[in-house]
Amino acid sequence: METLYLGIAWAIILIVAAAKILDAWGSARVLNQQDPVFDLEQRYVLFGAGIVELVVCSVLPFMKRRLHQLLLVGWLATMFMFYRAGHLWLGPTAATCPCLGRIGEWWPAIAPYQSNIALGLFLYLLIGSYVFIFVRHREIEVTKPTVLAEIKAI
Repeated sequence: METLYLGIAWAIILIVAAAKILDAWGSARVLNQQDPVFDLEQRYVLFGAGIVELVVCSVLPFMKRRLHQLLLVGWLATMFMFYRAGHLWLGPTAATCPCLGRIGEWWPAIAPYQSNIALGLFLYLLIGSYVFIFVRHREIEVTKPTVLAEIKAI
């Protein structure tokens, strides 16, 4: 189950990273506007986030421990959560979250649902990673021998 989750998470992160990087090289005026959270041009925020996501995608398959893979996806999803929280904290003056880049312009059928799709993908990454990390932690706690059991064995 974890393998399927991580494979889908990897694909989501890769596609979103590619969309962000491609958008950052675009010529839309919105890219020159200031990002309300980082106070940088939107272009640089998209490009930076896309690069971080590509690094995660390139490292993830080569990590030997499944727990480390889950922690990496969980870390990235937590960073997404903080960015979204920053947008919510800034209130209605903040522009919509550019989490998927301008994918709605490329695929107009999903444009009205872009924010909901981004939220669903974000929740998949966040909740999935935290649930699997919790399950892994519980497995380690249950299978870890206690000191008392080791003393009795002697």
